[in-house]
Amino acid sequence: MNSIIATHSHIDHIGSLSRFRQEYGTKIIAYEPDAQAIETGARVGAETYEVGYQPCPVDIHLEKAERCLRFGKYVLKIIHIPGHTKDSIAIYTDVASKRILFGQDVNGSYEAIWGGKPNQAITSLQKLMELKADILCEGHFGIYPPDAEVNKYIDDCLHQLQQRTRGLHERFLQLYHSRLYPTLLSSNYSTYLVNGKV
Repeated sequence: MNSIIATHSHIDHIGSLSRFRQEYGTKIIAYEPDAQAIETGARVGAETYEVGYQPCPVDIHLEKAERCLRFGKYVLKIIHIPGHTKDSIAIYTDVASKRILFGQDVNGSYEAIWGGKPNQAITSLQKLMELKADILCEGHFGIYPPDAEVNKYIDDCLHQLQQRTRGLHERFLQLYHSRLYPTLLSSNYSTYLVNGKV
């Protein structure tokens, strides 16, 4: 294996990079912000799973996410899709009139503890849909052809994330009002509440 492009720096995606590099001379390619984590082991999630991680030198640092890499006759296009992590990337290429998308963890998670930002992820999933890929290689859940299945899979993930984000916003408002209103009422601000100024 000549090269590996790391789509993000979570342990389940980079845990064996050092071994590939040492045993097979594989070149490791990563977007610059994630390259630092791969090389140091900081914030890769190894502690959470109680597994070891061997830091790995990155041979090619991508200083900007939006760029192309050529491997023989194939051109791989790299795009920045923050949301699963701040510095996540996806890769796509066109082969024999088919667009193949390596979308990494389309299904998430998008939890803050893993570096997730749901609002960014919504924009990134929409960006992936706009690519109109014929084949999706998803980071955990397999390969999805044809284009209709790709669209359905990404759209389902997007819909679930939008629903979850709306639910979190509604919960925030409930908590906000349950704590704010009693304070306002006890401070003689009931007039403002009645007039809709809060």
